[in-house]
Amino acid sequence: MNPKNYLTLLLIVPLVSCGGGGGGGSSDPESPSIFNPVINTFTASATSIVAGSSVDLSWTTTNAIECSGSVDWEGNKATGSGSETLTLSDVRSYTFTLTCRGEDPQNTVAKSVTVEVSDSSGSGSDIYAEDKSSYCKVPENNTSNYWIEEFSSEVLNEEFFSYEV
Repeated sequence: MNPKNYLTLLLIVPLVSCGGGGGGGSSDPESPSIFNPVINTFTASATSIVAGSSVDLSWTTTNAIECSGSVDWEGNKATGSGSETLTLSDVRSYTFTLTCRGEDPQNTVAKSVTVEVSDSSGSGSDIYAEDKSSYCKVPENNTSNYWIEEFSSEVLNEEFFSYEV
């Protein structure tokens, strides 16, 4: 090889291998990582309860700076993990929403759970689910005709029958 060509090759190789494209020599500081908030779990101990009973809400979060409750559940809530026991007395459907935000105030996440609260008297439920000695009205004329109703209507004829409490 000609010494002149060898010298040219030596000068080209370092220029190619050390060429100025993006190595670690940049003077720009690395931008900080922004972590998204995550609600890992948000659960209710029961999805259906009787009025006057309690339900336990529990949750776990990651990367959350602040959490709050809304809809049927208000106020600031714990980040990381938390729980709260609520006594529900109105017969209706309750919705509990947990909203958490991350480092960026615009970065939020929310989850909801619903709990149905029914009447303790059992209205709307199967009246025969409870074992009772009789669902018939005592005959007033000393006959044995207990079942004189044809049951052709969805309304109980209280002239012949009554509920026993």
